[in-house]
Amino acid sequence: MHSSLSGPILCLVTNSHIVNNNQIADFVIQAINGGVNMIQMREKHLDFKEQLTLAKQLRAITLNKALLIINNNINIALTVKADGIQTGQNGEKIKYIRSHIDSRMLIGYSSHSFNESIQAAKEGANYLIAGNVFKTSSHPELQVSISVSVSHIQKL
Repeated sequence: MHSSLSGPILCLVTNSHIVNNNQIADFVIQAINGGVNMIQMREKHLDFKEQLTLAKQLRAITLNKALLIINNNINIALTVKADGIQTGQNGEKIKYIRSHIDSRMLIGYSSHSFNESIQAAKEGANYLIAGNVFKTSSHPELQVSISVSVSHIQKL
């Protein structure tokens, strides 16, 4: 059985370049109190130990309150009993992830095109995060596009 994705999802993607790493936990608490029901820990620049420490803090905060998704790190996701793992075109393949995680865990896919979204859905992604909707420092190489529309995604 998968973790639940029922109802609208409001996802906060962590970014310690905006909120200092030692303040992320407080920021996440405030976000959950404000209605966020999914936290994606996306801290690629931290080393394994720092990511694991943060993931443990976030799991304690999110438990029974919000889904916890770990970006591209199967070992950390399994260790903290996260609700899922997020990948994308430069991350692990969905089939590989599915074969290495608990069956209850979700797999999310970060998509930047309609065709990529279709492929991810066919491969078994449970949900998509689509973009770029606006210019962002996390993906400066990508153009602003809304090529992955909600109406197209709903048809998947």
